[in-house]
Order: sequence, then C-alpha cells, then structure tokens
Amino acid sequence: MKLLRQRIIYDMYLHIAIPRPVEDVFTYRCPPELEEQASIGKRVIVQFGRQKVTGFITSISEDIPHIFSSGHKKREIKPVLSILDTAPLIDETMLALCKWASEYYLFPFGMVLKTALSGIPEDKAARYPKKIHHILDMYKGSEAPHPQIKNTGGGLGEAQNSLPFKGRVRVGMGSISDGYLLTEAQTNVLLQIKASIAAGEFRVHLLHGVTGSGKTEVYMNAIEENLKNGKAGIVLVPEIALTPQLISRFVNRFGERVAVLHSGLTHSERQQEWVRIAEGGADVVIGVRSAVFAPVKNPGIIIIDEEHEHSYKQEDGFRYNARDLAIMRAKLSGAVAVLGSATPSLESYYNAEIGKYIYLSMPERINKRPLPPVKIIDLRKQGFSVITQELLEALKQRLTNGEQSLLFLNRRGFSPFLLCLDCGHTPLCVNCSVSPAFHKKENSLHCHYCDYRMPPPAICPQCNGTKFKAFGAGTERVEEELKKLIPEIRIERMDRDTTSKRHSHHRIFKSMENREADVLIGTQMVTKGLDLPGITLVGVLLADASLHLPDFRSAERTFQFITQVAGRSGRGDTAGEVIVQTFSPDHYSILYASNHDYQGFYKEESAFRKALSYPPYKRIVRILIKGINQESVETASNRFKEIIDNQKAEGIDVLGPVPAPFMKLRNKFRRHIIMKGSNPKSLNNLIRNSLQYFHKEGRHGNVQIEVDVDPMSLL
Repeated sequence: MKLLRQRIIYDMYLHIAIPRPVEDVFTYRCPPELEEQASIGKRVIVQFGRQKVTGFITSISEDIPHIFSSGHKKREIKPVLSILDTAPLIDETMLALCKWASEYYLFPFGMVLKTALSGIPEDKAARYPKKIHHILDMYKGSEAPHPQIKNTGGGLGEAQNSLPFKGRVRVGMGSISDGYLLTEAQTNVLLQIKASIAAGEFRVHLLHGVTGSGKTEVYMNAIEENLKNGKAGIVLVPEIALTPQLISRFVNRFGERVAVLHSGLTHSERQQEWVRIAEGGADVVIGVRSAVFAPVKNPGIIIIDEEHEHSYKQEDGFRYNARDLAIMRAKLSGAVAVLGSATPSLESYYNAEIGKYIYLSMPERINKRPLPPVKIIDLRKQGFSVITQELLEALKQRLTNGEQSLLFLNRRGFSPFLLCLDCGHTPLCVNCSVSPAFHKKENSLHCHYCDYRMPPPAICPQCNGTKFKAFGAGTERVEEELKKLIPEIRIERMDRDTTSKRHSHHRIFKSMENREADVLIGTQMVTKGLDLPGITLVGVLLADASLHLPDFRSAERTFQFITQVAGRSGRGDTAGEVIVQTFSPDHYSILYASNHDYQGFYKEESAFRKALSYPPYKRIVRILIKGINQESVETASNRFKEIIDNQKAEGIDVLGPVPAPFMKLRNKFRRHIIMKGSNPKSLNNLIRNSLQYFHKEGRHGNVQIEVDVDPMSLL
C-alpha cells in the first residue's frame, strides 16, 4: 500500500480536451519518458475509443483523479501515446478564453480549441520567409488619394510646408500626428483611448462615428501608441468590409509589422501568417472573424470595426460572436477594446448608455463635409421599377459630370423567383423550403442556402403550363437593365457571384478607384469600407427587401444597411446625394436612416425590444432541432420542451417549439425553441442540464440539437 501511494504521488496525469462533441476533459497518464515534454497548451496523440486522435493538454496534475481512486470500479488510465509540439501552441490567457467560450456558447471545449488553433501548420517546423510574401506586397502604395488640402488659416499652411504629408491628409482644428492633421473630434477621442492604453487596464470604448468621420485614422493612431508601449494590436473587420484600401492604409503605415488573416488566403498563406504572428514577426494583425484567435503575444488593444456587423457571428458549428470574444480576450489580457461603428448595435449602444462602455463620439465628417441628403421614392405610387425615372436621370447626370455612382440591392442573381403565369406555381429548392433565385447568365435556379443548382423548368409540374416569368430583381438584373438604359455606361458588379475568384475584390475596387468604371452595383459587400471620393450618388433599389422578414432584428438591419451605404456618397470634394426606392416609405427605420438620425431610431427600436423582452433587455438563446425525418424532429422538439418545463426555472420564458421560418434547409426539417432570460448563468445551466438529460435518454439519435446563444437571426 505504501509503495502504491508513493507511485501515485509522483505519477503525472494530463487532462486532455478532445475535439469531439463531448463536454468532458479526459485524463491520461503521462509515461515517464514524455514527462519533460509535457506542458499546458501542447497537442498530444491519445487513444480515444477505437481511434487515435489529437487532443490538447489543458492542465497537469500529480494526484490520481477521484473517479479512478474511490467509489468506482477501478479503471485503467490510458497513457498518452506522443506529444506533438516542442513549444505550447496556446498560452494560459487564450486557454482561459477558449474555456469561457465553451461554457458561454455551450460548445465542447476541445472543438473550441480546434477552431482557435485552425491556423497551425501541419509541418510544425514551418518558418515564414525572411522576405515578406506577396500578401503584403499586393497592398503597398495603394492608398486612396487624399482630398484637396485647403489653407483654413490658423497656421495650417505652415504645418503643410513643414510636415512630411503622405497619403490621406486630415484637415481641421485638431492636432498633428505622424504627418496627419487630426480633426478636433479625432483628437479628443484619441486622448481618451490613449489614456486607457496608458492605464494598462481593461476598458471598452464605443466609438460612434458617422460615415467619413475618420475612424480608421483613429484606429491607426491608437495602435501606434500601443506599439510604443511594446504591445501588439488586433483589428477585426467584417469580411465584407475587408477592402484592399483598408489593408493598404495599415500596410503603408506599419509595413511588415502587419499580418493579414482572411478567407481569401490560400491554406499555406494562412499558415505562413499564423507562424509569422506566433513567432513575433508581426504585431499588428488585421483580419476577419477568426483573427480573434490570432496567436498574438501580449495584445494591448483590440479594435472591432463595424462592430454591429452580423458577419462577426459564426452561423453554424461553434456559433461564437467574434465581437464578444474580442471583448473577453481584452478583459483576460488587461487590454483596451474599441468598438467602432456609424450604426452601433442596440446592445453596444445600450451598454454605453448604462455606463458599461465608455462612449466616444465623432458626429461630423472630415473637413465638415455634409452628410448626403436622402430622397425617398415611394414605389407604391408608380409600381415596381428596378430603376425609377428619377434615379435614371440622376445616373445620367453623374455620367455627364464624370462622377461615379453606387447602386445597392441586397439580392444577387437575376430575380428571387420564377412564377408560372398559368397557375401561380413557384419552383422550390429540392433541399430547402425556399424559392431558388434565377441566374440568367448561367440559366439556372440557384439556392443560396444549400448551393443546389437546377435548370429552369420548361413545363410547370403543377399545371403543365409553359409560361414562366422572373419576378423581382437581383444585382444581375440591375446590371442588365442599366446597360439597356445607358449603353455607354461602364459597370462593375460586386456580389458573391462576381467575387468567387481570388483577388476579385481587389480588381473591382481598383477599377473604381482608377475611374475605369462609372457605376458599382452590389449587395451588402458595398455598404462598408469603401472610401471612393468619386462616388456622389447612391441608389438604394429596394430598401425594404429585408424589412418584413420574421426576425426581430429586421428593422435594425434595414436602418444599418441604408445608413451605411448612404455614407459611401459625397466623401470627396463634391457633395453627394442618396435616392432610396421603397414600398415602405413611412417605416421608422427608413425615415430615421434618411435623416441620419441614429438616436431617434435607437429610441423607437429599443422601446419595441423592451416591450417584447428582446436584447438588449433580455438575453435570448435559440434551440434548433433538425433532422431528415419531420415526425422525429417534432417528437424530439416536444420532448426537449418537456424536459425544460420539468425543471421549472424562474425568470426564464420559453417559446415553442414551432417550425422555424425556413422550415427546411439543406434537406433537414427544422423546429426551434426560443428562450429568454435576464441571467445568463441560469439560462445556460438550464440548457446544459436539459441537453444532458435529453442525450442520456438516447431515443433521438437521428435528430440534431444546436444551441445558438445570442443569435443574430431567428430565421
């Protein structure tokens, strides 16, 4: 007995997170020959059931785990087979972030770690080349032209002559930073952010700056201050806002210290950037959602640009919101977080209102340029028209003036659906309960949810009719119609169909920047990140396209789209104009957007949210039950609701189960349960316990349950 106790004390046990849909962390014995290599944050190979899998060391102990030593039948503790890494891949802060994310989003710890470390090269001896690779070379010297410098007095002319101005020049009654003259608002905002950086403690700032107010310059100055303190910076941007122009500005300012992470990189390019960041070769990381996990050492500032954007939310699998993870990473790192937007999410603005975030405002554009006037065209009075006569005349005038225009419609393809004129039948996707969009160029019906394509029917399956008509409009149809109306006009189109090839975003942007195109037509990709002084007209073609969706965020989304795309107009020396075409001209989201009135919209929308117990006043979790058999899905969803009800949790409202608005997607039937509560912990505990009980019953193996914490959409 004494010998056994002696052995137990000096044995090493590794607690391993396995990237499988299991909640537990598993204990393995570390063989003596591997003890010196074992450390938290390394990957290991272990036997898991009948398979050998890669796991992550999350903790180490010398005490035999309780489950193996008392009150249970003795079980063998399996040994770790090998340790893969010479150095830990993840530090304690990132490990704590992943643990928090696992608990908050109710997703297995091992699978969270796998997501966080998805950029690790297969060849662990990989090194980045001494010469920076072409990812950054592509963006050098591509900054947008600076506006005309005007001598406004007060010694500005002298400052112009004495400073090495380059790139974008800031003109106003503010301070000068690195050759840039900052506006007074930029200066005031930076003073507060720099004070937080100097304090070296966690703080969250909400930077509410109108479109064209110079938020990017504030970001770069804040990062520069942060670098002086020897700390790294991370800048998150939505995929749709990651324009070559934005990257160029950072590369031109910080050079090879910049690393770029986005979906346009090849697998090997992404691995190169990951290694370069991990080894300290880059301390300014700019990237999309997954860049929140970048292996940055000692981050001092994390910036989330366009913080309201829905693309920060992962919509399947590990359903995290990168904005919220970034805030938590800043908290765990003792760093400063900056959330920037011209149209803050209601949640963030509410947090600033109650004092949880520090509110910063930049209410005016650079050079005091006016926000463009917005004219609403009521389509009810003249019938549906892709391009109304008034918009057409405005486009012709811009063409005559040598100016550029932007047309926004958040629907791609030629039209959203085909209709049989004899019986009214609309073809549906074979996998989804939605109408596939008609794409004229490829002559196909294309489901934008499951990617299924099929030829348009020649004969109606319902009445044998042969008269089909494409109804509604998408960006492809807008392009065709505009070419017919103005044959000489040069058009670029930016949507998922035209940006599937590598560097296509870059090509389209350069075409507009070099004035090789007169009009840019696009979906939500064109609403963010474009700073093109030549654009003086913006047309919103169907402003209410997303307004009447059965989703509580539809009004907010509509307000944001219109406000953001309107902000692309008049950013140069020539004043801009916006024309909004809509069937809902009296809806408050459209009226407030046309007046650039965020506070008015927030007041009305938040009253609606409060009355119905929606965020930011209550937290919601969506339980999605899906499967290939409709009856099984109904049975499972009803049983899950019974399990929830049996726990009788107070202060939690449970709605459903009911069919999801999109009842069938990707060949799976879907029902959902919506849960609302004020206490996140109580809500999560209730769901966690219910899931454990449900899975323990083992009667619903062919049905999946997905938990979406803080969903951005209920569709």
